[in-house]
Amino acid sequence: MPLIYLSRHGESEYNTEKRIGGNSELTLNGQHYSSILGKYINNISVETVLTSELIRTINTAKHIKYQKRTMKELNEINAGICENLTYADVKNMYPEIYTERKKNKYYYRYPEGESYNDLLIRLKYVFDIINNTKTTIVIVAHQAILRIIYGELMNISKLEQPYISIPLHTIIQLNINNEHINEKKIKFNVQ
Repeated sequence: MPLIYLSRHGESEYNTEKRIGGNSELTLNGQHYSSILGKYINNISVETVLTSELIRTINTAKHIKYQKRTMKELNEINAGICENLTYADVKNMYPEIYTERKKNKYYYRYPEGESYNDLLIRLKYVFDIINNTKTTIVIVAHQAILRIIYGELMNISKLEQPYISIPLHTIIQLNINNEHINEKKIKFNVQ
């Protein structure tokens, strides 16, 4: 099994506005993290670098010297009719969605969108890549996506996965040895 590096994209404009989804650009802090991430990963021998198709992950990985592969499977959860809204907007405009999603975040599917369970199904091919990678893999993706990948690899219950902390500007290193996983979190200061 490989050595896996998971990273959320750098801070995006939508992160600062607390908006859901979208395809916003990186902030200056996010751009700084992109540079730091590239310097860190470029000192490691890497077999595979995967990103979503969204601009914030592509630009976060742009300083990594290795060839990158964009995958739609790594795109953020589709929030359907709630895409581009803030959580406050959702609570005000769609109180029933806000309430129902709080009851069961893993299985709740946004109207015209996805659930966390849908993401697990969508990520099957990514798990195949992870299982067939012999050395080192870097995945730059989104919070919901990384919650599923991390949660499944760490054997965390599905209902707990939507609440896993995947902080910005942090690399999660997972070293997998015969069913045992050593984890290390590396937090970068981008201020």
